[in-house]
Amino acid sequence: MFAARGEHAASDAMAELGGPVLLDRIHDHVAEYLPLRPQCTVLDTEHLDPDETCAKVADVVARHAAAEAPSARTGDEPALGTS
Repeated sequence: MFAARGEHAASDAMAELGGPVLLDRIHDHVAEYLPLRPQCTVLDTEHLDPDETCAKVADVVARHAAAEAPSARTGDEPALGTS
């Protein structure tokens, strides 16, 4: 939908969809939802630039994946894709 809009497509789309008001609404919905999902990981990226944010997310995903790897399991649970 917004792919053909060019370099600032995300910013333009956010502005068209409500800008800061939309972001506040999304934030409020996420804040209400997270207590219902205690297994969620929340990352503080407030003072990070986009590259630092991506690196932090990649690090957390890698750590979670390593924890779920067969060598990290206790052996009581089946491997993914098996029963």
